[in-house]
Amino acid sequence: MNDQVTLWQVVAAYIFALAGGSISTSLHLAHKPLCALISFAAGTLLGVTLFAILPESLGEVTWWAPAGAGR
Repeated sequence: MNDQVTLWQVVAAYIFALAGGSISTSLHLAHKPLCALISFAAGTLLGVTLFAILPESLGEVTWWAPAGAGR
């Protein structure tokens, strides 16, 4: 069951990436608005990492594992 959910999440992410790419190419944005959209997307990914993935990951490992990962 869990593998099936993961597969659908990957498929949905792929479809949304294709849709976002096609929307951005069809809008013919200039350099500055395109940079703003890229910055917004990067900030969104960073926020998801910090607020969703990282706390869940830190809850699953011992206290010393994240300290050793940076070396």
